[in-house]
Amino acid sequence: MLNVKTIATGFIATSLFIAAIPASASVGTTVETRITAAQLQTQQGIVTVYEHLKNVATESCKANGVASLADKRTAANCADNLLEEFIESVGDQNLSQFYISRKNA
Repeated sequence: MLNVKTIATGFIATSLFIAAIPASASVGTTVETRITAAQLQTQQGIVTVYEHLKNVATESCKANGVASLADKRTAANCADNLLEEFIESVGDQNLSQFYISRKNA
């Protein structure tokens, strides 16, 4: 089972700093990204934040080079778990609801 652990979150001025460790990453690998608190104030901003976090998770977990089907599944599971951890770390109810609606679609 893949497991992603958040190692640091917090507001920096008007930005939210998010750092997490993808389970498939090598030792010492940390994924970091920033979003602005203002982005969470509108529906379009929530969509933008969601897409950004999804892209960061996907890029952070993707298999390099030629990947077997098992490697692709592992990468997809890693990205799903990392995205969920990012969403939980942000802690915004509207973003969480948007994430759930996309997850269940």
